[in-house]
Amino acid sequence: MVILSNMKNKTKRKGFKFLDLNERIQIEIQYSQGRSLSERAKHLGQGRHKSTVSREIGGRPRKGRGKYQAYQANYRAVDKEENRGHRESKVVLERLTDFPEEYRKTLTQDRGTENFNYQQLERELDMVCYFAHPYCSQERGSNENLNGLIRRYFPKGTDFLKISDQEIRQVEELINNTPRKRYGGLTPLEVLFNKTGVALKH
Repeated sequence: MVILSNMKNKTKRKGFKFLDLNERIQIEIQYSQGRSLSERAKHLGQGRHKSTVSREIGGRPRKGRGKYQAYQANYRAVDKEENRGHRESKVVLERLTDFPEEYRKTLTQDRGTENFNYQQLERELDMVCYFAHPYCSQERGSNENLNGLIRRYFPKGTDFLKISDQEIRQVEELINNTPRKRYGGLTPLEVLFNKTGVALKH
């Protein structure tokens, strides 16, 4: 069963840990002193990696006052984080609302920023969201199999800004109406209907 509106998708609850203002102030101080990326990351603690610091300061290697300003950086980051994932979660909410609650217990997603707003899904759908460990696609094998089917129609690198909603729905319908050996020759939509009485609309 595939819903392309949430194409990407195990097992560990996602723990987002963005830099906070205090950490950014420490980065600014360390930056002005000319400390290395590794030294700055070690000073922050909490298992911070030098790549995190590098992304935060835009990869600027040289020291200098004013080149990185913690308060401005924090304001931009907070504003970005507050808006991240809202569009995607809205689509998921619309598609899953019609599912009976007894069959809507968990949702497995990947660790992309499009899934940042997972707490809204948990709250409004009364379900639990799980996430795969980084680079562990084997934890979500059936999802990877579906991704392979989707790639037959939309190869990797496809610009979805050029793909219409109608084209996406057509592919969604094709995949969900394809008989599967694992379902005894039934289609995913037939299995869904037989089990829940819900007929998914494309």
